[in-house]
Amino acid sequence: MIYEGIVMRKHYISGIIIFVLGTTFSTNVFAEGDMGRGEAKYKVCAACHGENGEGKKYTNAPRIAGQQSWYLARQLKNFKNGVRGTHINDITGMQMRPMAMTLLTDQDIDDVLVYVGSLNGRGKHSGVKGNIEKGESAYAVCVTCHGANGQGIEALNAPKIAGLP
Repeated sequence: MIYEGIVMRKHYISGIIIFVLGTTFSTNVFAEGDMGRGEAKYKVCAACHGENGEGKKYTNAPRIAGQQSWYLARQLKNFKNGVRGTHINDITGMQMRPMAMTLLTDQDIDDVLVYVGSLNGRGKHSGVKGNIEKGESAYAVCVTCHGANGQGIEALNAPKIAGLP
């Protein structure tokens, strides 16, 4: 019995490692869009998210460069379907919803995601400063869903947060 428990534990740990590595290195693999069409459609997005997907503080638009395509696709569909951007107190969401509506089909979304996946996100640094020790302590709660390195875990619907300002 003890031997079986050890073997089961090893398989469990191996499975977790494979899962984490798979989700880490499959960031934009699943999007099958057209880069050229995506670039053209992204012009609407660039007004708020920046030419390089770096995000803009004054428009409350987050950095989208480097974010996993599954997460961005889900958010775009949530805006299109009224899951997000319809609450009266969600001003930025209400601004985003009409932008998402310009992507008429799933293919349009895939096209934009392929283009966003090519962006480097380099823009003006946000200037965020903080205490590393306090940040590590606060992140101890986040690690469960977002992973040890902030890479995100799709199975938990937890997006990548590493590298975001």
